[in-house]
Amino acid sequence: MSEYVLATDNLAMEEDGFCDPEHGWNELFQIQRTVSPNISVEDAGLLCTWREVYAGFSDFRLQKGNDILVFGTGPVGLSFVRFARLLGLGYIGCIDPVPEKREVALGSGADAAFAPDDPELKMVPEEREVHFDAVIDAVGKEEIINFSLPLLKMAGNVCVYGVIDQAVIGVEKHRAPYNFNLLIHQWPTRE
Repeated sequence: MSEYVLATDNLAMEEDGFCDPEHGWNELFQIQRTVSPNISVEDAGLLCTWREVYAGFSDFRLQKGNDILVFGTGPVGLSFVRFARLLGLGYIGCIDPVPEKREVALGSGADAAFAPDDPELKMVPEEREVHFDAVIDAVGKEEIINFSLPLLKMAGNVCVYGVIDQAVIGVEKHRAPYNFNLLIHQWPTRE
């Protein structure tokens, strides 16, 4: 990648007192780190995704014991599933149209994996006798936001991690519980 990108040494710029735009510094440089040789190339490629998804847990106010449903099982969705399991969240469901991806999600810690058109999906809150604390949109689609609204518990969170590709979205609030939160995470929290 060195043929295409100039990596900046943030620590050296801090030590030399050059952490300002006049010297070409940007706050993005703070996230650059040397990757330990004992981390595989495949895992190293996901470090940025993992950092950003992990930051989403605090921005989305996800806590131990919360029941969640994750839309999308790409790298971001699977990272949400795995972190949720490691952090002690409760029920973890996921939705993806691709059967193989649903199998990977189950292997990553999901309690259940559904196709978007699976009739069982709408029955999950009733069968469990509890709606979800949070529904995570790891894709960034208005349709997902609106589909998830009836699955939320009172004061539950719709958590949009994926960047929505339109300037204005319509929220069908009549489908949601009377109180709910729409949280949109479009930029990672570095801390």
